[in-house]
Amino acid sequence: MIDVYLQNDNVVFEVIGWHKIWTFKSKIIISKKDIVKAYQHKKPFGFWKGWRMPGTEIPGIIIAGSYYQRSEWYFWDVINKKKTIIVELKNAEYKKLIIEVANPLETMHFLNQL
Repeated sequence: MIDVYLQNDNVVFEVIGWHKIWTFKSKIIISKKDIVKAYQHKKPFGFWKGWRMPGTEIPGIIIAGSYYQRSEWYFWDVINKKKTIIVELKNAEYKKLIIEVANPLETMHFLNQL
């Protein structure tokens, strides 16, 4: 799970608990001007996430870490798909963050108001 908060002009996506081990990251810091939008995807995620480098995937249980697909990087941290949001980015290491948060509606509203 990811905790999202503002620190100066940056948004910090902090990886919580055991997820640090599964994602191989403790936090991602993105300039708030580089956040395009945050939303939920209603359709189930497809099978192919990309090349996992590094990360953890147990089909149907967890998707976590950095994935490379179509010349772009994506960051995943998902166990509960119902609490998952997608954060589109520009001028950042990742094209999208696909992350599980405690309160998806509140987090999307926060990110979309930046």
